[in-house]
Amino acid sequence: MKHQNQSAAQGDLWSSPPISSSLIAACFLLTGLFTVIKPEASLGLDFGMRLLFWASHIGVVLGAILLASYLMRAIGTKWPSVWTVAVTGCIGAILAAPALTFLEMAFPVLEVDEDTQGTTSHIAIAVLIEFLETAPIIFLAWLVVNLPLLLARPVLHCPPPVVDPDRERREHFISDFKARLPDVIGSDIVTISSDLHYLNVQTALGKALILGSLKACVEGFGEAGLLVHRSHWVAKSHVVRIVLARDEAYCLMSTGARVPISRRHRKAARACFGDVCGRPPAIHLVKRDQA
Repeated sequence: MKHQNQSAAQGDLWSSPPISSSLIAACFLLTGLFTVIKPEASLGLDFGMRLLFWASHIGVVLGAILLASYLMRAIGTKWPSVWTVAVTGCIGAILAAPALTFLEMAFPVLEVDEDTQGTTSHIAIAVLIEFLETAPIIFLAWLVVNLPLLLARPVLHCPPPVVDPDRERREHFISDFKARLPDVIGSDIVTISSDLHYLNVQTALGKALILGSLKACVEGFGEAGLLVHRSHWVAKSHVVRIVLARDEAYCLMSTGARVPISRRHRKAARACFGDVCGRPPAIHLVKRDQA
């Protein structure tokens, strides 16, 4: 059984579908569903217009959620998971409201007052009304999507005072982080990759998706690993070798996964993995005529 689990963990780091891809799939599924069942908002439109109506509306909402997630990732907050999800949903609703307002004006199912159409005050009021109507739906839908991960999050306990607070804080972070992983994949972490406000964690036995910040992992694990890409962290003990060529650069991990090294991090990777745990240099330089 252990051998089978290890075999399942082999392959590239992106073998698990990312959240952004899931949102795209949800857009297609919801568009098809609403086009067929003909909700009241699209009554009077033929099939083609209904398809365009729901594709544009659902696409705007999911796109706003995706953009809000990227903004939260860029900020790199250390808020509790429930606050991160809540703020992301609110930002998504704010971003979606103006676009939804103009979409509603573009379709013939709505009656627009010609005396006020196009005025600044009318548009501002319409955006506000659209936000008030759609924000609760968007917020609750986003909360439901994240509910399984929120409920699975363990309760954290404050660590006792110690002489070295930085070391104790890192140890507490690592212990808490590993406790959030499913028992079946163990806690021997190989790679961590960010996906919006989620983390794809690969261990020696498998993979798991949890809420978290890659920036916090880089700080928490310290010298145990290295950030080789803005979205990818690797455990030093699991790096077999690194390949640096003109057109590609990656870390070959003990699981067989290939983790990309960005140009910005090549120098640090070369310096770090020139001597991994006392072994001979792990760098494999590909000549130009071999690349």
